[in-house]
Amino acid sequence: RQLDKSEQPPGISAYVPCYNNEDTIERSVRSLLEQSVQPREVFVVDDGSRDTTRQKVESLCVELLSNDGNRGRGYTRARALERAEHEFVLCCDATNPLENDFLEKALPYFDDSTVVSVSGHLRSLEIQGATARWRSRHLFKEDVDPGPARPCNMLITYGTLMRRDPVMEVGNFDSTLAHTEDNELGLRLHAAGYKILGAPDAVIRSIAKPRLWNTLERYWRWYVGLEEKLSMRNYLHSIKASIRPMAQKDLANGDWVAALISLACPHYCMWKTLARKLGGRTNRK
Repeated sequence: RQLDKSEQPPGISAYVPCYNNEDTIERSVRSLLEQSVQPREVFVVDDGSRDTTRQKVESLCVELLSNDGNRGRGYTRARALERAEHEFVLCCDATNPLENDFLEKALPYFDDSTVVSVSGHLRSLEIQGATARWRSRHLFKEDVDPGPARPCNMLITYGTLMRRDPVMEVGNFDSTLAHTEDNELGLRLHAAGYKILGAPDAVIRSIAKPRLWNTLERYWRWYVGLEEKLSMRNYLHSIKASIRPMAQKDLANGDWVAALISLACPHYCMWKTLARKLGGRTNRK
């Protein structure tokens, strides 16, 4: 249903987690301040930025929480949920500003008391260059019709409205995780009987410049899994998938350069995981 403008909106806390996002942080924060349904508080959690991110936030006159160093995604999100004072918590990532009617479109889904989170649909602001086309096609899957709002298997947090109490009830985000903190929390929420929804009409805009290595790193982070398992079987499966359907879809669009990125993707992911293993690094800090 459409949100009735005469309704008193529930209490909403909104936050932006960030790390070295000086180029995009202002637009993301402003997208929260300019929502047609106003959050009651907006704050930023900075995860040890070394650029001018904090100065940009201070100029916006919103509360800034600064971690003591780079503590990771799980710690940053857990801190935000602990700080939030209201019934609902809205997350907007520092590179993904929300359309100004995001809350207006997301709130009605919570008429179902079992719905714990509603995530929006990510769309590129611009699609220029092979890396941007590859990201749009294989990460954001913008060429796929998302269909109606429906339950998801994974919790996604780059643009998401959540009920705070159920999240805290199951133990909040795992503060030890460097990545996949949203998927891990989603599994616990699902096990507790809550629904996680994806809403295609609630739009998020990706404004980060599509640099090749950053895009491949994001792909690795999204798909490496909680435990960063390393196996020849998974590697061969990834190579097969990089050919069909990934490179096959690129070539069907006449996009030879994007096809090369697809073919390189499993090798980058294997190298990244192997390098972390040899360096003694894991997802859990």
